[in-house]
Amino acid sequence: MPSVSILTNRVKINNSSGEVLENVTFREDIDVSIIPFKVRSPFSKVFIGAMPNYSVNSYFGYFYILCLVLSRYSNIILSDIASFTIANRLDMCKMIGISMPSLKRFLRESYDLGVIAFVHNRYIINPVYAMNGKGIDSSLFNIFRNDMYFVDSLTSLQIIKYNELTGENYFEHIRVNFFDIYKSKFKEQV
Repeated sequence: MPSVSILTNRVKINNSSGEVLENVTFREDIDVSIIPFKVRSPFSKVFIGAMPNYSVNSYFGYFYILCLVLSRYSNIILSDIASFTIANRLDMCKMIGISMPSLKRFLRESYDLGVIAFVHNRYIINPVYAMNGKGIDSSLFNIFRNDMYFVDSLTSLQIIKYNELTGENYFEHIRVNFFDIYKSKFKEQV
């Protein structure tokens, strides 16, 4: 399996004085198992399907800025693409040009809509909305596997590839977890 090396920077800041108490940088190697996703697109970063349904118009601008700094195949928001440094909230405030409370409101709505996930100190964008690369790694697949928009965007070939990589039966997962949801949506439309 190919691997990607990511540089992570963690900073502790005193909230009252703003003083940097600790600044630690370390490198992580992540195994990447690629599942083809949006293979017909000639672009590396694309919006797929629908745009997020934000309640505040400025959130679309924030989202767009964050889409410009995604890591390839894993959609992790980076503060520095060249060194693969993972963005923290302070980095995102600087990139977008907003205050920390505004960022927190934006992130809260993004979490609620399933646009952004926060996993293992990483902010990750759902590949349904934006994707860097023409494939997704299996960890990205796992993060959004219960998101209905993500499941709707999958082809049977992508699911078969995921099953091969993980030894799991994702078709059964979809049948068990989403059949009742789709059945109730169909009843509402009739």
